[in-house]
Amino acid sequence: KDYTQFIHPDDIKSSEEAAKNAFSGEEIIRFENRLQSKFSDYKCIRWSTHTDVKKRLIYAAGKDITDITTQKFELTRKSLELHERVKELNGLYSILKVLNESDKSFSDKLTLAVEFIPSSFQYPELTCAEIVIDGNKYRTTYFNETANKLFISITVHELIIGEISVYLLKENISFLKEEEDLVESIATNISG
Repeated sequence: KDYTQFIHPDDIKSSEEAAKNAFSGEEIIRFENRLQSKFSDYKCIRWSTHTDVKKRLIYAAGKDITDITTQKFELTRKSLELHERVKELNGLYSILKVLNESDKSFSDKLTLAVEFIPSSFQYPELTCAEIVIDGNKYRTTYFNETANKLFISITVHELIIGEISVYLLKENISFLKEEEDLVESIATNISG
């Protein structure tokens, strides 16, 4: 059977290029691709080769590094999640700091606080926000209402006094659960 039928479709081109390089005599120390196992799943294999150019033979040793690759992927995913939580905490900290400043009016505090909301989100460049309290609107410098909206009421003693609206400027992205929790925390701190 042709060996390429076992290679993951996304890896065929790079695998054929590596084979071509190996046949030309290049030593390949670390080449990785995915091969289909007898159970039809794909395993990540790290290859090393030695070529006998005269005999047109490639001697190759492959090591299954699927577990290592999976661990690296999971570590990268966790790292990205942690980065998002840090952004959220930094944003909340900045907002709380502004809200607790005693030398500013409540209106000035909200004008400053609303600007920190987008930087706390996964896509800050695609996020804008608005805080409405008693009919007064405080918006980010760049503001545009879209259908992709997160809305949280601001309540005091079970009476709705305002709202926080956060908009994503693209339709194909969505809010994270943690971002909803963040806006809920901001609303709680504004009302408190």
